[in-house]
Formats: sequence, structure tokens, C-alpha cells
Amino acid sequence: MDSFVNIAGYRFVDLPDRDELREPFREACEANRLLGTILLSTEGINFFLCGDQPGIDGFLEYLERDDRFVDIPLKISHSEKLAFRRMNVRLK
Repeated sequence: MDSFVNIAGYRFVDLPDRDELREPFREACEANRLLGTILLSTEGINFFLCGDQPGIDGFLEYLERDDRFVDIPLKISHSEKLAFRRMNVRLK
């Protein structure tokens, strides 16, 4: 049985505040026990995350509090093992 949910998504959007978003995103992922990578650039966001369903749901709820990130199309898959070893939020 697949225990983990993997999501990938991106959005091209103006993020002049990308530096200020880094730590809150890291904290949201940590609080929801997610591993993976979030890339923040002035042109948008790109993320690949893995965790249990409640954690993924919690992160998406957090993400959509910002109107710039509402309804990002997601690629969703499932796996028996965690797809990542750590959580990174990187600035580009």
C-alpha cells in the first residue's frame, strides 16, 4: 500500500518578496512533516514535496492563503517510501 503522497507544481508569478517567503515556507513544510524542494525566484515558485496526506493537505491550505498561489495545477503520485531525504527552500 502506498503511504506517501508526492506533489509537484509551479506557477509563474511576480515574487518581489521571495526572500521573505523562504523561512515561512520552510516552517510550513516542517510543521506538516514534508520533505522535498521549493524553489523561489522573482519569476515564480516551483516545488516537489513528499509526505502523508494530512501533511500535504496542510501545506496546500497554507500555500493558498496567498492569492498568488491559489489553484496551482499539481502533479500527484504515491509511493511506499519517502521520495526525498531533506527539506530545502532555495532562492534563485
